Amino acid sequence: MQRIVLVSPDGFSILNIFKELINIINREKNWEIIAICSSDKYIPVIKELGVKHISIKMDRYISPLQDLGYLIALYKVFKNEHFDVVINFTLKPIIYGTIAAKLTGNNFIISAFRGLGRIFQSELDTKGRFLKYVVMGLLWVACTCSRKVWFTNKNDCSYFLSKGIVREHKIILTNNGINIEHFSLGAVDKTKMHDLRKELSINEDNRVIIMVARLLWPKGIKEFVDAAKIVIEEYPSVKFLLVGSLEDKTPQYVPESFLKEHEKLGYFKWLGFREDVRELYAISDIAVLPSYYKEGGYPRALLEPMAMGKPVITTDTPECRGPVEVGKNGYLVPAKDAKSLANAIKDLFNDDEKRDMFGSFSRLKAVNEFDEKVIMSKIFNEIILQTCRSSNVC
Repeated sequence: MQRIVLVSPDGFSILNIFKELINIINREKNWEIIAICSSDKYIPVIKELGVKHISIKMDRYISPLQDLGYLIALYKVFKNEHFDVVINFTLKPIIYGTIAAKLTGNNFIISAFRGLGRIFQSELDTKGRFLKYVVMGLLWVACTCSRKVWFTNKNDCSYFLSKGIVREHKIILTNNGINIEHFSLGAVDKTKMHDLRKELSINEDNRVIIMVARLLWPKGIKEFVDAAKIVIEEYPSVKFLLVGSLEDKTPQYVPESFLKEHEKLGYFKWLGFREDVRELYAISDIAVLPSYYKEGGYPRALLEPMAMGKPVITTDTPECRGPVEVGKNGYLVPAKDAKSLANAIKDLFNDDEKRDMFGSFSRLKAVNEFDEKVIMSKIFNEIILQTCRSSNVC
């Protein structure tokens, strides 16, 4: 029996990123899957997939004592358990999971990056720059200890190569993937769409603009709010929806007071965290992501609405522009430019034919380029199985 472990911050990340890989592995014989992550409401769903869960809490924010505790907890698990393949996802699991795995003799380690996050933003203070260099050193250790390093952002990949953090022969570069069957207009219950419109006071005459993101300033929250103000002052019937939960422990977080103050002015509706994102995309006309955050190259906040047949608008940055073909499925606008964002939104919602054409191309592009079944099959069959067997690890 071969054993593969997925180390991730939480159950939501396991399901969101690795569900299809789990399904592929489950169709193989003689494999056991283990997930190491914090306990949350998604753990029962993970267990229903036949995955064993080991609970280790991970704090997403920098805390030396808690990080040391996380490393020790991972070390104890890796010492007591033998894993044939270790996949570490996001920065902390990549750093501490790889160190713990290597120290305990687990040699087939894959580090999976989906964006570099806040610490690699260009605008950092002295403390931030120092922390960045510390993290870069730890990532060099992690990549050195990893058998493969998996990127979905070619710019992150090039950056790591240029800094000597990773060696070229270790690199796996793929698109990000989503479940194109789940994220499909045909999969959405029409009754749920009707109920959702009623809940949000949206009628058939309203055009709906949606943004799904973590509530951090670099995600472009202020630009979204400012663009909404510009648009609504000219077109009062347009509805702007912001979906995301508060992250008040994170530097650069958007305070609740800002959201509530501007929401009262009637420019947008803040929905908080929602599990019915697919249905929200279904009742929306355009999805936007004015982010200048270190995204993974193909943000899910663009891929998911594309799969739902929606046009998208995002920033012209290396981290966001990947899924967009300008004039075919969406527009690119300069970062931190609410006026350009507002103009792009107005151009699309005022042209039904163009919006439909863009939406159709979005769906086609999602199916052809971002189908997670294709991407995860490649990862399992061409990377895990072949490398595993050639190295006599499995």
